[in-house]
Amino acid sequence: MEGMQLFSLALKSDGSIVGWGDNDYGQASPPAGNDYTAITAGNLHTIALKSDGSIVGWGYNYDGQATPPEGNNYTAVAAGGMHSLALKSDGSIVAWGNNYYGSPPVGNNYIAIAAGELHSLALKSDGSIVGWGDNHYGQTNPPAGNNFIAISAGAAHGLALKSDGSIVGWGFNRSGQANPPQGNDYVAIAAGYSHSLALKSDGSIVGWGNNWYGQTNSPAGNNYLAVAAGYSYSLALQNTPPVTNAGPDQTIEAQAPWGAKVTLNGSNSTDADSTPGTNDDIVSFDWYEQIDPCDSNSNVLLGTGQTIDCNLPLGTHTIILEVTDNAGESDTDVVIITVQDTTPPQFTLSVTPTILWPISKRMIKITPTWTVTDLCDPNPIVSLLNIKTSEPADGDIQTDPDGSIYLRAWRSGTGAGRVYTITFQAVDDSGNSAQSSATVTVPHDQRSSK
Repeated sequence: MEGMQLFSLALKSDGSIVGWGDNDYGQASPPAGNDYTAITAGNLHTIALKSDGSIVGWGYNYDGQATPPEGNNYTAVAAGGMHSLALKSDGSIVAWGNNYYGSPPVGNNYIAIAAGELHSLALKSDGSIVGWGDNHYGQTNPPAGNNFIAISAGAAHGLALKSDGSIVGWGFNRSGQANPPQGNDYVAIAAGYSHSLALKSDGSIVGWGNNWYGQTNSPAGNNYLAVAAGYSYSLALQNTPPVTNAGPDQTIEAQAPWGAKVTLNGSNSTDADSTPGTNDDIVSFDWYEQIDPCDSNSNVLLGTGQTIDCNLPLGTHTIILEVTDNAGESDTDVVIITVQDTTPPQFTLSVTPTILWPISKRMIKITPTWTVTDLCDPNPIVSLLNIKTSEPADGDIQTDPDGSIYLRAWRSGTGAGRVYTITFQAVDDSGNSAQSSATVTVPHDQRSSK
């Protein structure tokens, strides 16, 4: 993102460039393509660095400032008032355009460059700064020291960011543009025509210097990623937080006593700052299970990744997906996962004896036995549901408190015999039930008992 006199540029995440504002010389009409890695704006011209290390220029070109040198060994570019600079891969600097105030220094130990209206600055690999060009206001006399990590050149002033996060300024200072605020929590700087900006580590912006047009009235908020200072305006790149989507609620059948394997899918989460068709601005997907809604510290991490598999026990689970982007901003979404058991036990009943003979009117003890298995419950509860008879049998059925069953060895003399149907029920922990019945027969006569 770059701002200069009355036009601005922005480099998109897909490597293309957009321009807007004053376009009298085509300075706001960048070439097509998506292989650009850096941009810089001069007074009325623009320079861009391509991914292959070559440079292109466009806009006002009276002094050749928009006609960069050939080659593909460049790593950085800087556009001044009527001149331009490029840093080569070997650490040396080349310049083109208006050269009334001198050429860049020789050497190959430079790591960053900045161009002002009529002066230039370079940061050396040892952390020191050199300046050249017009020096009417001391703008090419940077402070001594070797603890600088970034530089920026305004119209006639300079700024430098120190390794401890503080800022120093020098040069023309009529509007206070070279008097940066105190503090050591700054991460980026931008020098405009007669004002300056700084980005703080918390993502907020501060401005100082000329404020005729409100150019130092930085917006509130702490979600900014970069700043640029133009002639009498300022630009800031604002981070767009991610939008988390943890997927639809799920109800899943248990697969074993321990519960079920569940797939959690956050692939529908989005981030507007990502390259189109990707989520490359998202740096983490963290899945948590909420244990206590009143205590976020009780959340248990289930796993990390856009999509994960995890084992969840029977019950209802509140799952939280937290998505975080490159700027450290995050968003959360909740998905409810219910692991249920709707499969009844496997239950088989048998009784002994199955035939009551001889006819004696005596109460005979019946012994039930069963087999019962269940997918999730190792010990379903088995209980007597009912005992029915095929003919009236008042007082002929007895169940004791200990569960013993007694049936009378008797039947009507006119019927075909009596059949007792005994039914038990097995119920698992989830409330699923299964029934099984067995019969005990009192035959009419001895022949039918065989």
